Amino acid sequence: FIWGDGPRTEAVFTTMLEGYDAGVYIIDPPRPDRCDPSSFEPALDAIVAAGRTTGKPAFPVASLPENLDEQRAIEMMDAGVAPLMGLETALAALKAAMSPAGAPGWRPIAATGPRETRMLDEAEGKRILEAAGVAIPKGVLGRTLDELRAKAAGLTPPLALKGLGFAHKTEAGAVRLGLQTLDGQAEIAGATGYLAEEMVTGTLAEVLLGLRRDPVYGVTLTLGLGGVTAEVLADTVTLVLPASREDILAAMRGLRLWPLLDGYRGRARADMGAVADIAVGLAALMIARPDLEEIEINPILVRQTGAVAVDALIREAI
Repeated sequence: FIWGDGPRTEAVFTTMLEGYDAGVYIIDPPRPDRCDPSSFEPALDAIVAAGRTTGKPAFPVASLPENLDEQRAIEMMDAGVAPLMGLETALAALKAAMSPAGAPGWRPIAATGPRETRMLDEAEGKRILEAAGVAIPKGVLGRTLDELRAKAAGLTPPLALKGLGFAHKTEAGAVRLGLQTLDGQAEIAGATGYLAEEMVTGTLAEVLLGLRRDPVYGVTLTLGLGGVTAEVLADTVTLVLPASREDILAAMRGLRLWPLLDGYRGRARADMGAVADIAVGLAALMIARPDLEEIEINPILVRQTGAVAVDALIREAI
């Protein structure tokens, strides 16, 4: 800046700021209790004036946090300017400010405080999904295996047999796949009931979808590669809702393994639009039903056309 010349310094700062989205001015005034800071005042005033004239953010940055005294920082904030204290902190703040913003008028869904919840069994959860328009496998319920066998006569093999009442059925040994019949199947220890379903064929991909109420961000949506290897792959993206179908598809394209879903080397493309439709529908359900705390589907089996939710974990407030 031009030492001691407020008007000319203001003109310089304003001219510079007009060509950019924001201005950063590194300035380290001396401590007022040890030195006369008056020669720095014109520069600080010029930063405020340049921001007002251009309507753009103007940030005075002290190279060390202690180099801008508290009273001066308060005065600048009162004038509508945010002083940044320390280069490292300033750069982190600027990086955060440059992150893509949401659409105009976008507001996150309000967060809820801690509350008691209960986990629905898979059959209860799937009834909620089906009512929301999500495709689920054809299946029947039974309190016992004998009751289930009688009801399952109309199902087309191969079948999946599941014990209800488990959050993680695979780890509990409560899932049996590829069955041609339920005859000879033993009881599953700890099961509160049983579910038999026709297995989904023609699967191109397994996708994880999770919606939860975060205490800070409100409702979040997580999507990624699913199945029993979901935790190993750790390939997910998370959005803060609300989000449009286009937002969801764009986020999924950021997955590391997206090419495998999108016709890699001549493979058939998985219908990820169907996954986005499921996400949009369940996001609307979370908004309509504030008692729903969490919805997790792992996996959604994605075909060339359409997608089917074959497992569901839902928690609701008590």
